[in-house]
Amino acid sequence: MAAPKRTSKEHLKRVSKAEADDSKALEAIMAEGLAEIETIGKTWGLAPEEVDVILKGKYLPLFIRNRQAAMDIAKNGLMIADNYGRARVSPSIVIEKDSIAGMMRILKQLNIGPESPEPAKKALPWSKTR
Repeated sequence: MAAPKRTSKEHLKRVSKAEADDSKALEAIMAEGLAEIETIGKTWGLAPEEVDVILKGKYLPLFIRNRQAAMDIAKNGLMIADNYGRARVSPSIVIEKDSIAGMMRILKQLNIGPESPEPAKKALPWSKTR
């Protein structure tokens, strides 16, 4: 049986303060995400079912993950050191990129965003040869 890990009162205070700060940050991110969802729903005239199921169920977790990754990047930087001391790209960058791509896919499926102009018709190479 392993001996219990000893921790000082100061260490426990630091850990509990960090957890409290993280929970406050998560609450702020959640409020920001819900405000953004409400704005999207009102601006684009989405049905309440679409807002609840798609935006709150699929978009909000991606939004939260994106903001958490951005906070981690701001805190730790773009590069981290691996076990051998070599500089590596932070995994938070990949998480942030994938979250943004997922949010954009959801909005595209809801047909939300600026209307894209029709693609220009490309002239065939032989159409104006003479």
